Amino acid sequence: MIIRKCNVKIKGISPYSPSKPIAEKPKEYSHKEWEEMQWRNKAHVDERTGKVFVPFMSFKKALTSSAKLTIRKVSGKGNKTFSSIVQAGIMIDTPLMLDITRDDLIPESFLCSATGDPTGKGSRVMRTFPRIDDWGGLLTFHIFQEDLSKDVFEEYLEEAGMMIGVGRFRPENGGVNGRFQIQKTEWETL
Repeated sequence: MIIRKCNVKIKGISPYSPSKPIAEKPKEYSHKEWEEMQWRNKAHVDERTGKVFVPFMSFKKALTSSAKLTIRKVSGKGNKTFSSIVQAGIMIDTPLMLDITRDDLIPESFLCSATGDPTGKGSRVMRTFPRIDDWGGLLTFHIFQEDLSKDVFEEYLEEAGMMIGVGRFRPENGGVNGRFQIQKTEWETL
């Protein structure tokens, strides 16, 4: 089996907004007080370095969603598409480390469903989320499938950045945040 590694430098072209689950609100606090105290905890932070990061699975899921969205058949394999190849044949195991800390995050408040219902039904409360306007960095993908060419992989990753995105309120869910573009790729065969 040929294993290839692709180092990808990406740059965010719209803000990134994380929404990591936080602890349940204790009864002694109002929703507003709790959000004011906890909004920074919705970002993923490396406890060793204090740096904010984007989880690696965000990019893996975006890439898989892109392969399902833009169906391409594998040449010479009948009706087989790249969806299953991308889902099972690509690994990313390190997060996108950002050069910011919790203190650099910008708060952004919205009226949201009190229960988290994506349809927006029911009562609404103000929720505050972190926003990062300038983000990007280096990701490393490991590709285990020979059928997945460099060109096809890069096309899916470009589409993932433009049409799927990462984080809260991303394009995949009808939002505008979390779009990114590829600045550079470097390939190596292991």
